[in-house]
Amino acid sequence: MSSSLKTVKAVWKSFVALHSHFKSSCDDKSNNKNTISVFFELKKRLESPKFILDLSFMFDVLREL
Repeated sequence: MSSSLKTVKAVWKSFVALHSHFKSSCDDKSNNKNTISVFFELKKRLESPKFILDLSFMFDVLREL
C-alpha cells in the first residue's frame, strides 16, 4: 500500500509537469505517428475529470490508511 501511495502522490504532485510533457510530445514533429498517438491518449486521459476525481480520491484514501 505504501508504494501505491507513493505512486499516486508522485502523479498528483507532478500533474502539471506530466500534462505539459504529454502536450509538448504530441506537438513534437520529430516523433512518429504512433508515439504521438500514445502521448495524445495519455494527455487525454490526464485531462479527464473522472481521472482527476479518481486520483484525488485515491490520494485522500491512501493517506488515511
